[in-house]
Amino acid sequence: MAVRQERRPLARREPVVSARPARGPTPAPAPTAQVPVEPPVERKVVLPFIIGPVQPVDERYLNVMVYGPYGHGKTTFGASALDVPAMRDVLFINAESGTMSLTSRRDLDTININKYDQLARIFEYLTVHCKYRDEGNVERLLEYERRYKSGIIPVKDQTTPVDPARTWFEEQRLRTGKPMDEPYIYHTVVLDSISELHKYLVYKFTGVDIGKTKLDEELEQMESWQVAQEMFRLLVRSFRDLPMHTIFVSGESIEPAERNRRRNPHAGQALPKLAGQMAADVAGFIDIVGYLVREIEAGGDTHRYLYLGAGYEGWISKHRFENLPDLEYVENPTLASLIDLARKDAEHGTSVTRPAAPSRTVTPSRNTARPAAAAQPSSAAARPQGSGSSAGTGRRGNAVRRTAGR
Repeated sequence: MAVRQERRPLARREPVVSARPARGPTPAPAPTAQVPVEPPVERKVVLPFIIGPVQPVDERYLNVMVYGPYGHGKTTFGASALDVPAMRDVLFINAESGTMSLTSRRDLDTININKYDQLARIFEYLTVHCKYRDEGNVERLLEYERRYKSGIIPVKDQTTPVDPARTWFEEQRLRTGKPMDEPYIYHTVVLDSISELHKYLVYKFTGVDIGKTKLDEELEQMESWQVAQEMFRLLVRSFRDLPMHTIFVSGESIEPAERNRRRNPHAGQALPKLAGQMAADVAGFIDIVGYLVREIEAGGDTHRYLYLGAGYEGWISKHRFENLPDLEYVENPTLASLIDLARKDAEHGTSVTRPAAPSRTVTPSRNTARPAAAAQPSSAAARPQGSGSSAGTGRRGNAVRRTAGR
């Protein structure tokens, strides 16, 4: 007989109460304090360049390269900046130890160097100096001047009464009467000469240390000639771009005349004494390139001429005086002459006059004849013309006859 089992009722599940609030109007948020909103900070935009007017002539700095034979007055020409109020004070960088012609300029600031690396430190110093100069920061200018003029002056070279501990900072002011609290402010730097500076760069790459390297020691091979050349170009550009007058002095090198002019357009010319293509390249960086020679007149008188005109056969020279197209040379030149020409150029050259000279035969260091051309400008009669062998022979080339009225 089957037994009937009773079914148990299933356990009743309690309804799950949702945690979500009952639907209805959302209550308004509690009022909060108003926080002021700051305007966005404007970021200063650094522009890659600035457009502005042409600088007035009084605010423009000259960059000049003068070259020529040794002993013809290039160092004296560079130091003549000391006679121009607009170019003072002057810092003279001496790489040649050839300052005998400057013994009368006892108050000229001079740095004697014999290593290329010293130039980098001098450039850094001048960069900072110009910054403080333009800011009018006298305190910092004096601080730097005292630091770098701390060398002791020998008693025999001192102004009386002497002091064994006297520095150049103090001695210079005793000689010139400048107050101790007034700094020297440089507006001109002279590099004499870049020919020697170029040699120092070569020494740097070949491991030469002047005074320590033995004279019979075999030098290292220079493997990075291109790097060295670019370093020297950077040197010239950097000093040229300083906010001050920059005067480069160079020796003279004669390119062999037998070279093919198609490959070397400067064959037979006098160039700045720099290696390879560097001479022409550096001349292209600079506004005024002058060839300075001492010439002996027929009567025995000596005159110096700074040739500035372009197109001479015997050398390279140029100027960028736009309104003085007929300017060819300056007789017995100084840097005051070039400052004067720059001002006249700014005045459109209306008052420029050439130095008058009678017809004369001179014996220059190079042939001044221009290349023979079918057509010459109307002012060609006022330019130096080669006179050939009939006028005699100079030190390296034919004598030259200039016409009257030049």
